[in-house]
Amino acid sequence: MLYLIGIALIAFLYSIVGHAGASGYIACMVLFNEPVSLIKPTALILNLAASTLNSIRFCGDGHLKKNILVNFLIPLLLVSIPSTIVGANLNITDTLLRYFLSLILFLSGIRFLITSLIIKNNIITDYKLPSKIVIFFTGLILGLLSGITGTGGGIFLTPLSILLTWMPLKTTAAASSVFIFFNSLVGIITWQTINNFSKINFTSNIFLHLIVVLFFAFCGSSLGSRKFDDNFIKKIISFILFLASYKLAFA
Repeated sequence: MLYLIGIALIAFLYSIVGHAGASGYIACMVLFNEPVSLIKPTALILNLAASTLNSIRFCGDGHLKKNILVNFLIPLLLVSIPSTIVGANLNITDTLLRYFLSLILFLSGIRFLITSLIIKNNIITDYKLPSKIVIFFTGLILGLLSGITGTGGGIFLTPLSILLTWMPLKTTAAASSVFIFFNSLVGIITWQTINNFSKINFTSNIFLHLIVVLFFAFCGSSLGSRKFDDNFIKKIISFILFLASYKLAFA
């Protein structure tokens, strides 16, 4: 029961900022001692479910403008998708994966803490999209990290966009939700291909997980897109991710 409550909270809290929650699901599965081999595919399928609803909500509410789609998101995806495939095909041992995921969780926690402080103390109005060469290398790196970690890449894209003032927060949330959807989809397809289209093992009660994630992602994205101030929530998430990062690396 506590495990599902954790999944529900993650889906809700992450969806407020347009994220699907892969890093949070990873943290929750680590805290409840799920086998490392099940973490990546389970995080991807839950990510895909949440990012679908997040994309519909944030884009449907008009946060993703045409110029952002054409000049930023599409070029980014064109580079990140093949890079995600490469990352997903890299053969990384369980031990190395544990430390790598630990680092990702720690960096994610820092991201939430820093961005919450920046947004709270500074009102930024001068946004500028990155150049094409920056978009290219961003897509290349984010795709690799997405494929390796089994996340949608939003935990990397959002802090870059906010810290480098590429886009406003809710525009970033909309772009990240779409980015996460496609990278998660590619990750699942690649994972299936690697396993010769055999049955992929997920954590137990995966369908119940999906129902919980879909419901709470809908609630979170609706409030995040239209109402919530998420600064305090980001601080809470950062604490959870720091704790999970420590447990994954040293437990």
